[in-house]
Amino acid sequence: MGGSECGRIGRVQGVSWMSIGVGRQEVKAVTSGVRTGHLERGRSARWAVLPLILLDVACVVLSMWAAYWIRFHWMDYQAVFSTTFYIHLGVIAAFSWGIIFALYRLYDIEYLFTGVREYINIANACTMGLMGLIVFSFLDRTNEYDISRGWLALVWALTITSIITTRFGYRRLIHRLRERGYLTRRALIVGTNEEGRQIAAQLRATPNGGVR
Repeated sequence: MGGSECGRIGRVQGVSWMSIGVGRQEVKAVTSGVRTGHLERGRSARWAVLPLILLDVACVVLSMWAAYWIRFHWMDYQAVFSTTFYIHLGVIAAFSWGIIFALYRLYDIEYLFTGVREYINIANACTMGLMGLIVFSFLDRTNEYDISRGWLALVWALTITSIITTRFGYRRLIHRLRERGYLTRRALIVGTNEEGRQIAAQLRATPNGGVR
């Protein structure tokens, strides 16, 4: 393995494991049992991820509503627009963006609650969702109104800002719960050498990491 510290997480036949490179060696910390640990991890993941889906949908819908009021009621807009058309777009986005978020692993527990990758994926997923709205409005021949570019820009900015802010607060909540022993996985460090002791010290130093 490489000389720097690194970490990998995987599953083999229902067993979750975390491999942490320390120095030039690699020590594996088994983080769940073959059956009971895997089920416990599944329950923890389900309880942690389900609220995120509801929060994301709420952020998308409220961001589109706020963008509508800002663009068409608070700012000067001379062209004809249809409220029904934008409601239609909001309903479509509430479902399609959830699928896009899932494709970007925004509901995969292995990629949540740590690092900046989650926030980068949010920005990418929102951008892809906005492109989908543009394509839909172009292909929808039943619509006689042009989609407002100002509304699109506001939706893009508001959805990214609101979802990142909401998830940042939710991450803080998850960290607090993990520090109290909830939503965590048990780790069994295989080996009692210096590398094993360093891994144990690292896990104890980060109680909000979800492994104990």
